[in-house]
Amino acid sequence: MPGGARGTCLSSAVWDGPAGTLYLSGNGTTIGGTKAGGSVGQVNPATGAFLWRTGLPCAVMGTPSLDSAGALAAGTYRCVKPATPGAYLINAAAGAILTALPAGGSKVFAQPVFAQGALLLATETAGLYDFAP
Repeated sequence: MPGGARGTCLSSAVWDGPAGTLYLSGNGTTIGGTKAGGSVGQVNPATGAFLWRTGLPCAVMGTPSLDSAGALAAGTYRCVKPATPGAYLINAAAGAILTALPAGGSKVFAQPVFAQGALLLATETAGLYDFAP
């Protein structure tokens, strides 16, 4: 992986065909000299070079989801203490974290799902969360 990434652990890439954008996520890495428990980033599909990269306190083990408004939802699994697993909404154009979504301290492996104006998040032990607007 470019930029010193350790790579994606289990998650798949997210491809936005109409926009021609590609997103990768993964486990622990170092971004700009700062260690992160996980990361999400946009890469140039032709070169693999990161256009932006955002560090998270927890590993992204499952595949993120992209909604039509340009938000990436990434569930997290294993964390650097004192962080706890949950999910993050990330601006897909710039990489800024829009908000952190709690998941009762439970690990999130399943892909978050955007459906009918809500974000559904399945956790390992705390059930299904419905983050409706």
